[in-house]
Amino acid sequence: MRATQQRSHSDRNWQKIVEDIRQAANDPDYIRQFALDLTYKRGVPVTEEILRDNLTNFVEDATLPKSARNSFVSDLLEHVERGAQQLLNKRPWRILRPPEGMEFVTSDNPLVTFVPLGHGVLHPGYGFNKEYSDAALPLAPNACLLMGHAWNVPKLLDKAALDHLNDALISVSDRYVYSKTLSSEIQERVDKYGGTSRYGVNAFMPLGIKIPAARQFLRARFGLETEAGQWEVRP
Repeated sequence: MRATQQRSHSDRNWQKIVEDIRQAANDPDYIRQFALDLTYKRGVPVTEEILRDNLTNFVEDATLPKSARNSFVSDLLEHVERGAQQLLNKRPWRILRPPEGMEFVTSDNPLVTFVPLGHGVLHPGYGFNKEYSDAALPLAPNACLLMGHAWNVPKLLDKAALDHLNDALISVSDRYVYSKTLSSEIQERVDKYGGTSRYGVNAFMPLGIKIPAARQFLRARFGLETEAGQWEVRP
């Protein structure tokens, strides 16, 4: 969650949400229907002016630099306990070792989750709660913590398995990859795979989940159906 990729993704999401709400506040048809539905739902008058002013005030506050930072911190606090619990439940935990004379790399985004695809290939960019994915965290050049049971490998890896794991670790890096020794082979792998798995772009994407638009979320937040026109005003 503290990785630069995730922070960038969080900031992009926040800016999109703010812009969506800005457009909603300036959409007379949306505001009119929202006010009517909310009036009927609550049994008290809710004017278009009050609704528009509240959304406009939110947008003004949300465009301040501190708002994006606060949103990121809120997300971090909300997910840290759940993420930690999911990670603790990934069993077994094992320490992997590289072949003699070889090493694990690490990066500025050191924890990687992946799914074994067969033939040794590891596909990175999954969440902790996926039972079919494992998590790996290099602890030292000669030790890597593997959490989960999806990747069936011995504790002492062969060169092919090490290369696949290093490729996965390199692919989720943001800017930097670290190795104990200067190696032309590792440099080639960094040039080929470095930063190819991007948070919110082609990794850590929710599959099969339809995320509501800001307009739908606003209606749901006040107990309304997400689609407009579900309530009729009656005398």
